[in-house]
Amino acid sequence: MTQPDASTPSYPYEHGASTPPHAYGHVASTPPHAYGHVASTPPHAYEDGYEDNSTRTRALLERFYEAERAYVAAGGPGRADFSALAACLAPDVVLHQSPGLPYAGEWRGPAGLERFMAVMGGLWQSMEFLEQRQSVDGEEVVVTSRVRFTARATGRVLTTTIVQLMSVRDGRIREVRPFYWDPAAVTETCGPEAVRDVCGPEAISDVCGRTAVRDVSGRTAVSGTSGPAADHPA
Repeated sequence: MTQPDASTPSYPYEHGASTPPHAYGHVASTPPHAYGHVASTPPHAYEDGYEDNSTRTRALLERFYEAERAYVAAGGPGRADFSALAACLAPDVVLHQSPGLPYAGEWRGPAGLERFMAVMGGLWQSMEFLEQRQSVDGEEVVVTSRVRFTARATGRVLTTTIVQLMSVRDGRIREVRPFYWDPAAVTETCGPEAVRDVCGPEAISDVCGRTAVRDVSGRTAVSGTSGPAADHPA
């Protein structure tokens, strides 16, 4: 009977020294998740043009924030061209401003956002982005900004942090949800009189941030469905 050659293991494809038992499994140089959830490359990175979407989204955000800064600095309608901002927005775009802000509520469509930007231009003389971090996952975005506002009426300066959750579709912004670190500081910095003049009396009276509409009897009816732009276009 022929004895096995000692130089050739009887299990070359099982436990052979030259071919480790995990040669086609968990190879040390190729982590188990090498083709799964690699930290530097999301699992869907090669699906549906993910990388191209992220690149386009970052370029869109750059255009949007520069257009927003320029529009506010110019003072809004009659002084600034809204077309650069409109080009960044989807036809059904929705901006959800947080309760507690003088311009709280939902602002819909490019026309609604133009009215919102008119309010911003009426309240703020300038808006400077001191620091900004963007987390872009295809067409979903989280933006954290450190912003310095200068109030138009009072000249006071507010430096604050704003976190924005954004959705992009077909190369345009479809939804924005900003969260201010201190919403009450906006009214304090701009001045109650300026807020009342620009945003309407309900911006001061409604501390919950919902839309309040005053009727002729002086009573206040609170509505959670209509946005401030609907009743007080600037």
